[in-house]
Amino acid sequence: MPKLVNYTAVVAAANLNPTIFTQSWLTKFGILKETDFHKQSTLFTPLAVNATGKGFTLMVVPERIQIGFLSADVATRSGQTILKRSIGTIINELPHTPLLAVGFNFDWVLVPEDSKEIAKIEKKLFISESNPLAKEFGSPNANFGCYLSKDISWARLKLDIKPVTLKDNEPALQMTFNFHLDLEGEDKDKSVCAFLENWDEACELSEKLSNRLGKGWSK
Repeated sequence: MPKLVNYTAVVAAANLNPTIFTQSWLTKFGILKETDFHKQSTLFTPLAVNATGKGFTLMVVPERIQIGFLSADVATRSGQTILKRSIGTIINELPHTPLLAVGFNFDWVLVPEDSKEIAKIEKKLFISESNPLAKEFGSPNANFGCYLSKDISWARLKLDIKPVTLKDNEPALQMTFNFHLDLEGEDKDKSVCAFLENWDEACELSEKLSNRLGKGWSK
């Protein structure tokens, strides 16, 4: 079955000031707890803030605010709640932040039951014999991937699928999902908060499509 290996939410901004996000500010609004700042990963500088809460990391740099989850379990079970408490609170408390875009990112990995069959699987999934380039990439060591995108009701969905090699030298396919929304108009803060409400739906959709692609050949 597909394995969820990366899960982040990002808000792109222009000239964001990381110095606003002090320890006292983050605790005042309930984004982090006092005990979170004793971890070695904590960093406060004029150019970057990095701190780890329960099950997630918060990073703030001049061009973005990012929440990364520490496990697939946290991302799928508590992700939407954490995002509303962290990014949602930040957006509400800093309404004049110059926001540009918001997005979700999910990386799913599909590992074949038989690693020797990966080339055949890729070729079957991603290249047609009628493709003018098919003959040029007919060797056993050829690799294939795919890019797909479409509009959904609340975002632009972009999906990049490519072969990867895992740490144990095991071949796999990685499906990288990006749900993206460019922010326009005067109510950008409301648009971000509305977007955050779709985290669970995005996670479920990415899992469904990953299961569909891996059916019949992945572990």
